[in-house]
Formats: sequence, structure tokens, C-alpha cells
Amino acid sequence: MSGNTVAMNVSLASIIVLLLCNLTLSVVATRQVDTSSNKNYPNINIKDASTSNNVGQEQKKYDEHSNGNYSAHTTWQDIEKLLNDAVKQHIFPGAIALVGNKDGILFEKAIGSYTYGQKTPLGQPNQPLDSTSSIFDMASCTKVVSTTSAVALLFQNNSFGTSGLQTKVGSILGDEYNTNGKSDITIENCLLHNAGFPPDPTPYDFWDPKFGCKGAPLPIVPNFDCSARAYNAIVAQSLDRPVGASYVYSDISFITLMYVVGATAYNNNIVTKNDFINECSTASSDNVGLLYQCSYEAYVRKQVFEKLDMKHTAFLPPKDVHKNCVPTTIPTGEPKSVENKCLQGYVNDGNAYMLGGIAGHAGLFSTVSDLSLLLNELMFNNQLFNETTVALFTKQYNHTQSSRALGWNTNDITAQPDGGWDESCGTLSPETFTHVGYTGSMFNL
Repeated sequence: MSGNTVAMNVSLASIIVLLLCNLTLSVVATRQVDTSSNKNYPNINIKDASTSNNVGQEQKKYDEHSNGNYSAHTTWQDIEKLLNDAVKQHIFPGAIALVGNKDGILFEKAIGSYTYGQKTPLGQPNQPLDSTSSIFDMASCTKVVSTTSAVALLFQNNSFGTSGLQTKVGSILGDEYNTNGKSDITIENCLLHNAGFPPDPTPYDFWDPKFGCKGAPLPIVPNFDCSARAYNAIVAQSLDRPVGASYVYSDISFITLMYVVGATAYNNNIVTKNDFINECSTASSDNVGLLYQCSYEAYVRKQVFEKLDMKHTAFLPPKDVHKNCVPTTIPTGEPKSVENKCLQGYVNDGNAYMLGGIAGHAGLFSTVSDLSLLLNELMFNNQLFNETTVALFTKQYNHTQSSRALGWNTNDITAQPDGGWDESCGTLSPETFTHVGYTGSMFNL
């Protein structure tokens, strides 16, 4: 839970801190939480952790980083106090922290509540957070929980063919995609954020009334009226820089990957219209944008979330669970008519909202308990994703360009730009793979 994460947290959203670690990493895992309040909580004393040969090296790194200004015997109770203090200081109204290793959960605590005491946006009394029932808008953690997971599984199953991650996006989405210099963009480029895209759709975001979507910037509820227009905009999107030349974190890359996953799954009969959710009943080849969106949702739901028993993880959570969704607020910078408006059960990201709530860069909702199942699979179980796939997708790809792995980021602060998000994981190992979301979600593995 870094200073950066707190700064990004919108006012009513509770933050998730998820650390699923090897025993060695558990020694340094909670060092990353100190930056939120300028306190020094560097070390958790876990039984037998001192037997690791890496502990001394990591401790030395932290000694140098912190000038020795810390307590050597921080406990889980200290972490709980830190989170409680953050609630009292109105850094966030609540937080859920989970730390685990191959043997199970070492620390799990829900602190605080959905709001700062006022009623929720749905008019219900404030309620305490709960690890199993509180549902969070995952924001950009959608990129790894959903989209990267889907790409990794399709790759592992050879669904992209012999070219694998070097497959050109245009070969999947069609020749019309290859306009404006995009013909060389590969799946790998999108995963690495070096495809050459600007950060957001240009010249206008989908939520911008100038883009032309009905109901913008905020329809009463998300709908698919803008799906075709948005898909056409992605197909026609121009580049800011040559393909592969440099790293720029871009939502466009993961919106593109949503369409790649959807097209691959649908065209290979991995999913059919019978797998679509009810909201996708109008999807057809007349609107390939919506067809690929719905295919993407069906694929990741059936092939990832259901396989891992993630029962509370979904795009478009049903209305009967909206009361369990942690509220968020629309951030400053969007149109004044919606700025600081509270949302509950609907995605906070404006472009995902205008896409109808299904998107590759944002829009997923989940619980801490569900997410721990995915992270445990990646770290230890390897029943769905084999060890080779996980190793490929979580290893830093090009140190000279960025700290990024495939979809994930790493905690290598020496790889710039974006090196470990400015030490957002503290002194965790440089091999730690991680991601954050605008609404306050964060994973460190």
C-alpha cells in the first residue's frame, strides 16, 4: 500500500492490499506499506523466515534505503494499527490486507467500512468491510486479473498459432486494423505497453461528449450503445511513436487485447453465443466490437474465473449484489456534470463505462477472497497456468526500456521509466510482480 496507491485512491473507495508471497518475501513484504504515512514498518518476523539466504541481502538493502530508522520487530498488530491509523486520518475509509505464502494465509484483516460514516450511494447504512463479501472495482488490476490471464491461457493452449505472442494484431482483427502504422503491432507489444499508442483513446476519450456516444459522459446505466463506435475508433487509432520503440502505459493496448481475446475465442469456437451473458443477447457479426467484447467476457469467465472457483468475480455485477460493492467517486478532470459523483456497482473508469462495463483495461469487480485464489494459482498451484507460462509472463522483459513483464509490472526500481512505480512495493525483491488500480487495488507477488 504505497504512497502512490493512496494518492490514486478515490475518496469513497476502500483500498485492497494483497501480498501473496514466498516465505522469503514475507520477511520484506510489509515494508512497502510504510510510505502511506511516513512510518517505518519494515520487517515482519515470520517463523523460520530467517533461514533464507536472501533475507540478509534484503535487510541490508533496506538498511541502506531507510538509514536504519525502523523497528526490527514489527508485528502483524503493527500493520493493523497502521491501517487503523490511516482510516482515522481519512486516507481511506477502509482497507482489506491479505498476506499469504504456499502454506496459506498468514495475515488477513478488514479494517474500516464502505464510507466515512454516511450512507452509501444506494442509500443504505454504512457497513464494515468483509474479505469474502465486499466487492471491489478492480480498475486497472483488470489488466492482469482478466486480460493478461486470458492472453496467457490462450497462448499456453496454442490458440494464437505458431507465432504465439508475436502474432500481429491485424491478422486477428483484420486488415482494417493495419491503418495509421499499426500493421507491425503484436500481442506482445500490447502486453508490454510499447505498441506506440498514447495513454488513452485520442483525439477523444469515449466518455467525452465530443466522441459522440449517446448519454456521455455518464449514461444512467452502462450500455452497449457505444460499442461499435468505440471499436471503430480503436481500429482507426493512430500512434504516437514507432511500434516497439518505447514504453508508454496505455489503456488502448488492453482495450485492443480485449478484442484480440474475444476474436480468438469466438473464431476458434472456444466460446459461442450460448456462453454469453444476458446483457450480450444482441451481439452479432453486424457489430464485431460488441461480439468480441462479449466473447472476451465469456472466455475469461468460463476458462479462468469458473475454473478457479472465483464466484464473486465478474464484469457487470448483478444488481442484487450492488449493495456489497465498495463505492467509488468519479475523479476530478472529467466533465463538471459528473465530477465527484458517487458510483456503487458500476465501473468507475469512464471509457469502460461507455463500453458497457466490459473492457480489457478496467471494469472487473472482485473480492479479496476470490483474488487470493488466482494469486495462489499463479504462485503455487499451477493447475490452470503452468509454471512455464507464469514464468514467461511475470519476468521483466526489457530492462533498458521499462520494468514491465508481460501484462504485469515488476518491482525493479532500476528499470526506468516506471521502475516499480517509484518504489510502490518498497524493498520487495526486484523479481516481485505487481499491479495497481486507480481505485486503490494492489497486488504484490
